[in-house]
Amino acid sequence: MNNTSSPPLKTGIKESAFLFGIFGWSALGAVLGGLAQTRSRLANQFLFSMAGLCGLVGILYLSLELDSPIPRFLFCLGIVILLVAIDCQRRQFYDHLTIHLVNSAYLGVAFYFSWMQLDPQAFEHIGIWEKILPSAATSFTMLILCLICLNLGYYLVYPILIRFLAIKKSWFSSVRNPFNLLFIRKSSDELFLFLVLTSLGLVTRIWNFTLGRVFYIGGGATEEQSIPALISSFLSQFDPLYSIAWLYGIIVFFQQDYRKTQGQKLIAWITVFLVILELLYQIFSGSKGRFAGFVLIPLAFAYYLATRRVSWGFFSLFSVIALTSVTLVYPTLAIYRNEISIATSNFDPFATLTKSWQAMLALPWEQYLETVLTPFNTAGPTEQVTAMTSIVHFADRLPIPPEYLWERLLWFWLPRFLSPGKLTSIPSNAIGRLTERLGPADFTTSVIQTGPGELFIYYQLFGCLMMIIPGLLFRWFNEAASPFRLYSHFRMAIFI
Repeated sequence: MNNTSSPPLKTGIKESAFLFGIFGWSALGAVLGGLAQTRSRLANQFLFSMAGLCGLVGILYLSLELDSPIPRFLFCLGIVILLVAIDCQRRQFYDHLTIHLVNSAYLGVAFYFSWMQLDPQAFEHIGIWEKILPSAATSFTMLILCLICLNLGYYLVYPILIRFLAIKKSWFSSVRNPFNLLFIRKSSDELFLFLVLTSLGLVTRIWNFTLGRVFYIGGGATEEQSIPALISSFLSQFDPLYSIAWLYGIIVFFQQDYRKTQGQKLIAWITVFLVILELLYQIFSGSKGRFAGFVLIPLAFAYYLATRRVSWGFFSLFSVIALTSVTLVYPTLAIYRNEISIATSNFDPFATLTKSWQAMLALPWEQYLETVLTPFNTAGPTEQVTAMTSIVHFADRLPIPPEYLWERLLWFWLPRFLSPGKLTSIPSNAIGRLTERLGPADFTTSVIQTGPGELFIYYQLFGCLMMIIPGLLFRWFNEAASPFRLYSHFRMAIFI
């Protein structure tokens, strides 16, 4: 295990384009910070100027046109750039890279808020948007308050709390602190941990395969052919640990270190098999989002962090894979997912996927283009904006007491098979039925809720103050497990 500081990342034009390709808006903070870190003081001064200009224009525009989304977006942009500039000035940007990625993700939602308010006709296909549009301004304000409170918790409240609790900074790098993973000392420790985490994640996958089922969807399987719901819910909690295991293996695989131990070499080649298995698993599950978000993007990010650069060869390969995924894989999975939803007990995933591929090739051009563009205009940040605004708009029809939130948060750690009646979030499809995106009798299909939207239901705009708590958790994670403070392959896998 290497406990030295992590070397800086290369952030040139190629690397910047690569980061924007896998993260979109979320890459902005990382790219700006990387450029300022590796260039000159002038770059940092430029960031401060950009932040000040965004803030000034936002304030002036807000004073002239209160209902416009433009000043709100500029205000968000100014906050993100200002925090990047401050950390770069203090030479602590990579120490706080987690929060800059999270902050930049807010810009993606803010951008779609602005677009959907300025040009609502472009989103007529959503159906509900025109109806809930009057609540968009409040929703946008709520988003900004959540962004501010998140960073108040991270940068201001956390240091005060640590000082009040008299916790020394040295504790985070102490061997007595189990969260920093310093107990992983030998290659045999790494191999043991890798095998344990991998086994936990493979249980569900192998079990599903032996039953002839696919992930998420029963494929018309009878109850006897399914994993019992309580066990399935419990096993799904290990999915993040499984992801950490194969990401760790990928980092080892990409490390250009010819002194790898036999155990690390074994891990690297096992991981190649696991990645292929995961790609197939997500494809046959019909999950379009998880195929990219849980496999392709982490894989690409792991390569960048492991090698500290992006070669032209990998850049070209990733571009081809991304283009193929968008133009061929995604529309095929969209058709395949629809086929799964109406499948009978004789469902054959291989035959159905082949049929979906042939149907995709036979699509008329207009329908094919609409299928390809669907995630850009109905999913992702667009869905978050719609869901968040819907929650604000229909808040009076969702009378949920604040105690509901606290009970769920305090008991989240209890496995559901021990407590079948454990609370979940807002009834998972209540917003879907209120907005008529789901049928009135549909009590099973879930619709995204969003954390800020839930906070609004319980405490209105005052609830945004609770985002201080996630800010504290992000800072604690950064102090305890950030690979840019104390490097190890497992810490890097956890970070990703």
